[in-house]
Amino acid sequence: MQQTRRDKAHFTTQVTYEAQDLRKLCESIQSQVNRAPVNAVIASFDFATKAFTVTRDVPGRQIALQDLMGPLTQALDRGDYQAVVSLESSPILPKVTSADLQNGFAMLASFSSKTSSDNDRNNNIALAAQAISGKTLMPGETLSFNESTGQRTVEKGYRGAPAIAGGVLIDDVGGGVCQVSSTLFNAAALAGMTIVDRSPHAWPVSYVDKGLDATVNWPNLDFKFRNDKDTPVFLIAHYEKRQMTVEVYGMRTGPGESVTLETQVTDTRVPPNEPVMQPNPSLAPGTQQELKKARTGYTVDTFRVYFRDGVAYRREKLFTSRYAMVQQVIEFN
Repeated sequence: MQQTRRDKAHFTTQVTYEAQDLRKLCESIQSQVNRAPVNAVIASFDFATKAFTVTRDVPGRQIALQDLMGPLTQALDRGDYQAVVSLESSPILPKVTSADLQNGFAMLASFSSKTSSDNDRNNNIALAAQAISGKTLMPGETLSFNESTGQRTVEKGYRGAPAIAGGVLIDDVGGGVCQVSSTLFNAAALAGMTIVDRSPHAWPVSYVDKGLDATVNWPNLDFKFRNDKDTPVFLIAHYEKRQMTVEVYGMRTGPGESVTLETQVTDTRVPPNEPVMQPNPSLAPGTQQELKKARTGYTVDTFRVYFRDGVAYRREKLFTSRYAMVQQVIEFN
């Protein structure tokens, strides 16, 4: 006490702060303020009425870490510990709004093909159409025709009808479903879908032009396509009054956008006039029958053409189809 009175000793205090603690505080505030925007999405689609609903879009907000640390650091450095710091976040608009979906959702493509008068074949077409109708394809998802229908069997209601096997027309359970896969191919291609797996028939078919068919056979031949859009697409398929139709619904790419398919025959191969005579001891002596019909062979290129306001701006080659030339084969005994 005497020394203190003599030397006038005294105490002082100093207030400091840890920069890393301030940063953690600001990061905590930032995490509470920042919010990612929520895009509107298609919530439901009624395949019967073709009506849809969408969710509400929600704007986001963000504030930069420096916008927090700067004012707080300045207040602390000048010792103003009662300072009021005003913070203002920046809005982040969603990429997809409810209005966008309401205005942009539509039928992307529709394709129809006429069927024959064969009731068994039309029964198979109707069953396969039911199997693919009502499918929803999310972004990045691939649809397989064989997986959608499963094996075409008598137990499922499929009947025997003409089908191509080994270059010969035979009666097969599920015959005719290739018209469904071909119709689906055209609708999917017109809707801008990515064609993953497609094979032409052994020879051109009657219900679509050359280069626009897609044959299937369980389980080795399939037709597949992928939805590479950012939004889902919905399929409606139906058979009625000898007409097979597939419709694709989803978000339009943009106003005035449309797609067409074009084909170009690059090679034609005519079969010889003389048939191939092939013995068949199982036939009645002195008789003969046609095993294979003479068919012209073709090579066909298929293109997808993109239009904007009626003007083509992109031409994309999808594939080349080769239909083998078939010489007539007659069996005899």
